[in-house]
Amino acid sequence: MPICMRCHRSLKDPQSIDRGFGPHCWALIQQETTELFQGWDEYQTSDALSEKGIA
Repeated sequence: MPICMRCHRSLKDPQSIDRGFGPHCWALIQQETTELFQGWDEYQTSDALSEKGIA
């Protein structure tokens, strides 16, 4: 039986099986990813400006 790659519980829903994560774990992963990449655009912009000696 397929299990969640995060919490190791059994997966029964076809969409969860395809994803490899149950609905709760999938929501947590999406939240963590969003938090991780918040501000990424600002970081890239400031880094690019620094490389050009502007910032």
